Amino acid sequence: MKRVFLLICIGCYSVSLSAQTKVLSFQETLQMAIQQNVGIRKAQNTIESAKWDVYGAKNMFLPNATFNGGFTFQSGSNLLTIATPSLVASTFTGLNFQANSNYVLADGGARKSQVQVAQKTEEAANSQLKFTRQQVINDLSLAFLQLSLDRRLIEIATQNWHLSQERDTILTDLVKAGLRLPNELYQQQAQTRLDEQQVITAKNLLQNHKIFLIRRLNLPAGDYDFQDLPDESLPTLSNQDLVGNAYNKRYDLLTLKQQREAIALRTPIIQSNLKPQLVASGGFTTAGRHLFQQNINGNDVLKTIEQRNIIRQLGNQVNVYAGLSLVWNIFDRNQTKTAVAKNRIEEANRELDITDRQDQIRAEINQALTDYETAQQQYTTAQAQLSAAQAAFELQEGRFQNGLAPLIDLFVAQNALASAKVNVARAGIQIRYQQKLLQFYSGDGQE
Repeated sequence: MKRVFLLICIGCYSVSLSAQTKVLSFQETLQMAIQQNVGIRKAQNTIESAKWDVYGAKNMFLPNATFNGGFTFQSGSNLLTIATPSLVASTFTGLNFQANSNYVLADGGARKSQVQVAQKTEEAANSQLKFTRQQVINDLSLAFLQLSLDRRLIEIATQNWHLSQERDTILTDLVKAGLRLPNELYQQQAQTRLDEQQVITAKNLLQNHKIFLIRRLNLPAGDYDFQDLPDESLPTLSNQDLVGNAYNKRYDLLTLKQQREAIALRTPIIQSNLKPQLVASGGFTTAGRHLFQQNINGNDVLKTIEQRNIIRQLGNQVNVYAGLSLVWNIFDRNQTKTAVAKNRIEEANRELDITDRQDQIRAEINQALTDYETAQQQYTTAQAQLSAAQAAFELQEGRFQNGLAPLIDLFVAQNALASAKVNVARAGIQIRYQQKLLQFYSGDGQE
């Protein structure tokens, strides 16, 4: 009764543990990776900054407006010589206000080019974000494929271990019946323990890869498992088609092209420094003053006049002005010429970056395509090896059961069969691995 109760408790505990394990699909894991990835978050911030640059550049077409006011207190003597030289001693306070607005009527196209530069920079930031997302998706896909391979290796090792356990049980009964020698049982027991160690090693490898993935995703504490990556078919394309596709779709290459265009658009902005600029301006000023004392050549002049209220002065003493101003920088000591030359050099450097990236893409695709074809050949060879190893194992197993072959020959055949299964599993995953790389390198990866 106690044994039954113990088994029930163990079963309930196992169910509880499985309920606590959260199994994540690829899409669920991808969303977590996108939210946590630093590169994606920085790219999103860059886009937000670029949007504000566009907003600021467009608002340069609006007039500006300024307002200022001031309060002053002054006391002292001054010799005025505009007409009859007079010594004026005064003490007063004053208020003044001024409002002004300027509107650029013509600036040599600088503002238009600034908007274009800002928009092109925003496009480049969006392209960089898309490429970063593709990198994350590709890295995560490869990590899921590694987990799939680990699970398959555990399955193969477990099958091999169970096969040894079954033979261990059979040999134990045969030794007890005196039909087999004890040394064969000892050899089998050693082989069984070795196969068990391989299972433990395979499970540990899977767990390590899971822990690494969980850390990369910054998942909260808990027990997680991950589903297998869904199969995808890869269309048959030639090397030339893949390279041409990459030149049109790769977002990292598009980012460089957009950055080069933004640099080229800066040239009109620099050249506008030597073009005339027409500015319309207008505004008003008003001021008021209250005199506490004012003496001219020793005579108090406040006795003969009546001062108006300072607030009334502000309302009555208003001066309105409007005007046009033309500014033309005819010679700037060749600073504009220097800036244009440096900008064109920067544009040429970015063109070199584009060419270098195209060469890199071509090399990546050539290598990935070669590796993909090699993986297909290895898979075909591994399948043939598996068929031969399976036949050899079945033959040796029959010979051993009939007493025609030693146990060591059966061990060799069994290990060869397990090795062939591992090779098939690795080759199959390698094909999918290279498929993912080809999709990424050719610009067809998921966004």
